[in-house]
Amino acid sequence: MTEALRKRFETSGLVPGQQLPSEAVAADEFGVSKGTVRQAFQLLAAEQLIAAVHGEGWFVEGPDHARTRADDVADALRQEIATG
Repeated sequence: MTEALRKRFETSGLVPGQQLPSEAVAADEFGVSKGTVRQAFQLLAAEQLIAAVHGEGWFVEGPDHARTRADDVADALRQEIATG
């Protein structure tokens, strides 16, 4: 599973900060337990391909790049406020 995820990172055009599917979603997709997904994510995190953000999930290239949907909405609201 880790190798399949690694290949997906190389070929799918994931962008820094993109949030990955939850462990439960990935477990369903690969037909494995959430613990297996967590192990695979941890191996990819050790390679600095992804990182966990506490309470938010897993993100491509780590927490410095992490952008959740809430971040995007907040930015849009700030822009709307700034432009009147």
